[in-house]
Amino acid sequence: MAIVAAAVVVAAAGVTGAVLLGGDEDGGAEPGPTAPSAPASPTAGDPRGGDAGPEPTVAGWNIVANPGQGIAFDVPAPWARQSPTWVTYVTEDDDPDEKPLVAMKAPAVLKEKWCGSDDDRDGSVDHMPLASAGTRGNNGARSTEEIARTDSADWVYGSFTQPDRDKVSTGPVTPFTTSSGIRGSVADVADEVPDATVRRILATVREYTPAGS
Repeated sequence: MAIVAAAVVVAAAGVTGAVLLGGDEDGGAEPGPTAPSAPASPTAGDPRGGDAGPEPTVAGWNIVANPGQGIAFDVPAPWARQSPTWVTYVTEDDDPDEKPLVAMKAPAVLKEKWCGSDDDRDGSVDHMPLASAGTRGNNGARSTEEIARTDSADWVYGSFTQPDRDKVSTGPVTPFTTSSGIRGSVADVADEVPDATVRRILATVREYTPAGS
């Protein structure tokens, strides 16, 4: 069995929902391209990999899919979907090898240039979105509760509180069940994205098999 987390990461806060799926580590989030690809077509399905895809489960929303991991979920229409191979991650600031603390794949982002800064003073402004929602493999984790707690804390630490982990305080881990009947756990640190929206996104998490597979 592979534990797969659907992670919603927001600026100054982290929310992670983890669900248990069958499978292996193929399709997990590993270091890869960090520059966003062109936005996907705004059709109802998820054509990013050339597959028109099924309809979203929430009217007016769009599907975000990670074919390699076999998982999909829906996001509101304003969220921009990236390619299935697009990976985002955070590292220790002083790590020359940039080994990921936590990563996710095939995300959708809300307000791509919500915040910009030139922390390394190289003359180039780096932007970050208000929120991202993607998937990652957590093969070998002991429970969905463990993933929900540690992943959310790692995202916030890696993005905002380095080098002080003491500034990260994770909220209670609570169980949830998706609309398709998959059970999991969710934890958060704050609420820049309304809790109702986060939970509605998590409710759409489901297993996904691309056409022709």
